[in-house]
Amino acid sequence: MQRRLIPSSLDDVSSPLPTRVSGGSIPNRLSLLLLFSFSILLYIDTTRFDFVVDDSLLLAHNPYVLSFHSLKEIFSQDFWGFRGTATGYYRPIVMVTLLVERVLFGVSPPAYHLVNAILNGLVVILVYALARKLWPGGTGALWAGATFAALPLHVENVAPVSGISDLECALFLLLSMWIYLGPGNSRPRLPRIYSWLAAAMFLLAVLSKEVALALPLLLIFYDVFLRAGSPSRPKIPFENYVPFFLLLALYLALRLAIFGSITKVTGASGPGLKETVLSALGLMGTYAFKLVWPQHLAYFVKFRPPEGWLALDVVLGVVFLLLAATAFFRHWRRDPRVSFAILWFLLFLGPVLNVRWLGFAAYGERYLYIPSVAFCWLAGEGLAQLGRSAAREHRLRFFLARAIPWVVLALLIGRTTLRLPDWRNDKTLALATLREVPDAAMSHLYLGNSYRQAGERTLARQQYVAAIASDPSLYEAYVDLALVLQDDGAVAGARALFRRAAQVNPRAPETFYGWGLLERGAGDLEFARQLFERAVALNPNYGDALNNLGIISMDQGRLDEAQGYLAAAARADPSSLSICLNRGILLARKGNFVEAEAEFRHAAQLAPRSEAPYLSLAGLYEERGKQSAAMDMYEKALQVQPSSPTALFRQGVLALKMGDVPAATSSLEKAARIQPDSALVHTQLGLAYRAAGRWVEARRELETSLRLEPDGKTAKEALQELK
Repeated sequence: MQRRLIPSSLDDVSSPLPTRVSGGSIPNRLSLLLLFSFSILLYIDTTRFDFVVDDSLLLAHNPYVLSFHSLKEIFSQDFWGFRGTATGYYRPIVMVTLLVERVLFGVSPPAYHLVNAILNGLVVILVYALARKLWPGGTGALWAGATFAALPLHVENVAPVSGISDLECALFLLLSMWIYLGPGNSRPRLPRIYSWLAAAMFLLAVLSKEVALALPLLLIFYDVFLRAGSPSRPKIPFENYVPFFLLLALYLALRLAIFGSITKVTGASGPGLKETVLSALGLMGTYAFKLVWPQHLAYFVKFRPPEGWLALDVVLGVVFLLLAATAFFRHWRRDPRVSFAILWFLLFLGPVLNVRWLGFAAYGERYLYIPSVAFCWLAGEGLAQLGRSAAREHRLRFFLARAIPWVVLALLIGRTTLRLPDWRNDKTLALATLREVPDAAMSHLYLGNSYRQAGERTLARQQYVAAIASDPSLYEAYVDLALVLQDDGAVAGARALFRRAAQVNPRAPETFYGWGLLERGAGDLEFARQLFERAVALNPNYGDALNNLGIISMDQGRLDEAQGYLAAAARADPSSLSICLNRGILLARKGNFVEAEAEFRHAAQLAPRSEAPYLSLAGLYEERGKQSAAMDMYEKALQVQPSSPTALFRQGVLALKMGDVPAATSSLEKAARIQPDSALVHTQLGLAYRAAGRWVEARRELETSLRLEPDGKTAKEALQELK
């Protein structure tokens, strides 16, 4: 019989394992099913949630997730390169996943949330499978998987779609280690296929999130101290690491080619050595405390460096490190599995303790997702040993020892269940964050945006002001407050806020785009052009800015230039209705009626519930003398939007031209009821009444038109003819 090299399922996690977990009664396959189902049930409610925080940026405003033609850009640019931003993050696997999801699901939030829940469930299974390899006896692996699934800190990774980077990195990372450990722990030298498959998973993990780079160090530790052999004279299987280091070299070469350096791109000079060490210790203490006491959880907390060595979080960090170091050196010979778990936690958490890299976003519950794997391994084994420790003759002790693990799990489930609704939408998340951190500037911003979308402009303005008061460097708050003032007609105040936003962050394209809209509305087309060009220079994929440059060029008669801008806008945002309509208008102005018609029909496919494409087609047909075809388009526009005053008015005017006076009168009467203050509607309705011989109604409508617009030439002439 041919020897099987790769385990066929997670049941084969270790050759010496029995078919049932020692000390328990749950078969391994049933354990996998229970853990996966448990994790899915915990997060299934997220399928009713909206997109939050960065989700819309990554999906609705990202040209790279619209077509597989963008694969070159995805693999050759910064993760946030589609916005013209340099962060030093190189995560093409995450972007490819979002691309596949966008092609499959469009912009429907439930499907994306379900994918996140499934990925998290697979990670839970791998946490359990690796725990069984490390601790093959007892129920510790089962408790480890259940603890990981219920840990409240993981809500920040699973609930938002943007948390997929941690989920994929953890999935590939754990899969790499599971393959590397092979069917047993006895052979230092692995079959070549194991090494290469494990290295391939490692590369996928690194291309999902940079923190995975620590894995080879853990594998070396595992080979030296956990595989069979004498720890004093370990056999280091260097051939196992060749695939890892070759693929690691490939990854580093890619970073060097794309970013010009291997390390993360940083901004201005950060804190000094003392401040960095204090901050790292403070963050360590905060993370350790949150793991064991997951209360007062919040999203986007601005990190504040500790004031000194006696700060509570610094003291907690020092105590935790001392305890971890003591446990590490006490167990690395007696039970190196404990040392391995401690090393896992420290290596994967270490990179996010450097405030020089992360700046004001140094703290985040999401950073604990991968390090917490080790915490759950140790916690699971501890809970299992607790359940085995009490003798049956001591009934109370026996009952408490068996009950405590279930109580702990129930508390974790309850905390996770209470935390999840906070992520329902940006408004609920902002309110929940502000309850814990009242001066969280970004939460004030999100809350202001929610109020503005709901039409509660005064509340929105208050939140933007609060955001600026909490963080004067938050340029987005100036921009959003300027947009509110602009809508209120306070042009001078809005202009001052845009100017201030540009001073705070001169590299934010949104500032110059919003400012450009203001100046375009004020009639200063040249200055607006300069601002839109500045936005495009900062973000070449800024479809809205390119669209507005095309409109300005078209208004100024520079049609070829407009065509170039609009073509670039369509490449940046091929799903934009506005861009598509403007391209059709431009083609019509250039006399390319067939192409214009195709563009308008494409717009109707992009937005089948919008009247705009049908109105554009009707106008095109009227211009070409196809009045019947134009009338059909007006009918389609009214099917989509029955109360559209524009469609009713233009349909009535066309019917009057075609001599269908009853149809014209009917359409214009409806338009007049919807827009009673439109002089133009009353004029055309008066003309329709005159054509029908209804002189009194005609005089009334024409006089109404003149009251609304005393200089109306058409109404004056028609009324004079009636007299």
